[in-house]
Amino acid sequence: MSNLAARLNQISHERIGIILPNSLSGVVRSLPLFPALSERFSTATLTAIVSEENSGLLENHPRVARVVPYKRREMVHHWRPLLRNLQSQQFDITIDLRGQLRTGLMSLATGAPIRLGLETACEGSSYTYTDLIHDSGPLVPEFVRYWRVAESLGVGHLRRVSEITIDRRATDWAIGQTRTVRRPLLAIHPGADWLTKRWPVENFAVVACKAMRVHGAGVAVLGGDAEAAAGEHFVSLMKKFVPSKSVLNLVGKTSQIRLAAFLQQADCLLANDAGPLHLAASLDTPVVGLFTCTSPQISGPLGCAHELVSSCVDCHASYRKRCPNRGARHLACMEELSIERVSTAVSAVLQRNQQARRAA
Repeated sequence: MSNLAARLNQISHERIGIILPNSLSGVVRSLPLFPALSERFSTATLTAIVSEENSGLLENHPRVARVVPYKRREMVHHWRPLLRNLQSQQFDITIDLRGQLRTGLMSLATGAPIRLGLETACEGSSYTYTDLIHDSGPLVPEFVRYWRVAESLGVGHLRRVSEITIDRRATDWAIGQTRTVRRPLLAIHPGADWLTKRWPVENFAVVACKAMRVHGAGVAVLGGDAEAAAGEHFVSLMKKFVPSKSVLNLVGKTSQIRLAAFLQQADCLLANDAGPLHLAASLDTPVVGLFTCTSPQISGPLGCAHELVSSCVDCHASYRKRCPNRGARHLACMEELSIERVSTAVSAVLQRNQQARRAA
């Protein structure tokens, strides 16, 4: 492969397509690339290629001229219209941040003279790129991994800015919701796609009760439609533990922009390693993140205001979607990550918030 910088000088930079990761957390981590690319290619039109369920944060993004959504779970042979659409865009540069067979096919279909990918590429997708970004493998922290694209294009010195656009209606809705709960507001997100990431709902409820009792906190539970049962279970537990206090249940009631607006109003988010955790951190809302099968060093958010609590069992940070152990050791990480440690982390965040408000 020839020198990337030299070849960039030989082509037009008018049309750039960015294929975003599949997960909400990956989309959030990739957002700082858009202002960086706008700085590097000031006249370029940026197109975000993203799964339908994660397109909400891109639709009104100030740096994104066009969003090309796709259905993640469709069979590849149903993708002909999408591939034809990507071919018609006539991109000069395509960047694939996901690196799997489908996104590799998307990258190849664009026909862009420069097609960039990461060293985490799998399923043969790396063969569809003209260049692999150096030092972007699986042991590189994810927020650093995506930023390697900016570095390779000469704008790694810029400050990382997410630029999430939250419209007035979403903000007004979020403020209206927060009027029904006490401050400080502790938001809870007990869900995650992987079973091995899901700390027990019962434990979340106990921590929330302690925050209510010790800090006078109000509590809201968040999640998507798939987490409705977990949300109802959380609320029913809270009614048993503290029947005199109400909990705001917003599970299944927020779009991505409304979720962002609500997280912006919260004083702290307690969550598993999932999209809302990283969305809150990108909005400068302090988080308490729980890491069982993933690593806070590799997958955790940036920022010193957060408390990242990790399991310490032998197989922690194994990135397995299913627990490899059986019998008494099955999901031992969930028990090892104790309620006491998590509650201490939540108290630390809420105390810092209270001290900051007094100082202001």
